[in-house]
Amino acid sequence: MINRYEPHFDFADEKHEQKRTPAYEIIKTLTPILLVVFGYLGKMSRPFSYGFACLAVLGIYYDPLTKALRWVRMTLHNRAVARGNIKQLRHLSEELTTFLDITINRSDGLQAIVNAISQRSVDLTRNVRLPVADIFHYQGYYLNKRIHEHLSVKHFHDAVTEFYGLVSGYNSFAVSPVFQTLAHEHLLNAHEKSQLNAFQQRWVAFIADYQKFAKELNREFRSRASVSIEIGPPLPLS
Repeated sequence: MINRYEPHFDFADEKHEQKRTPAYEIIKTLTPILLVVFGYLGKMSRPFSYGFACLAVLGIYYDPLTKALRWVRMTLHNRAVARGNIKQLRHLSEELTTFLDITINRSDGLQAIVNAISQRSVDLTRNVRLPVADIFHYQGYYLNKRIHEHLSVKHFHDAVTEFYGLVSGYNSFAVSPVFQTLAHEHLLNAHEKSQLNAFQQRWVAFIADYQKFAKELNREFRSRASVSIEIGPPLPLS
């Protein structure tokens, strides 16, 4: 079973190295010597000697040249992947700010819903302990700002990893505790349950969009650590 949290690397180079035979190493070592001998004895024409010299150099530097070409091809591929997915990452980041934003009065936000329930009955939310909203808000604000800048492949990958950490943290320390605490609360009225379930549906849809995005990245990226996907959203209130 493959652990999706383990980095995924391309081991093509190692397999390539394992295929090298002793005969190849002998030929690679003897080729320059034979070139010198044949050239010294004058057994070969000058054009043919030059061609033989080129083949010898190519044989000597075959491994580093092929590794360099593979690295260039992988780098160009990953740049194309990052360019092709930055728009979707920015869209997800903008959407996340609607869940974390505390600078505007959103009646459909989790903080606003819990505050409204608390104003009606403190006992209902006595055991609900939301982390300070500023923590998520400002982390999301600066991450979103950075995502809208020009990103290299590494910085793009790092931004996605940080984005996952923020979404996962908000889900684990803010969203899930509220629903787990109020899941068996019979004093909630129908309107409050409807508001919470509407938020839960939006949150679940957002997580599904992120997971689809992350799975596609893991499929396309080469020689990069896999982006984490697992996030367990809360169940709706019954």
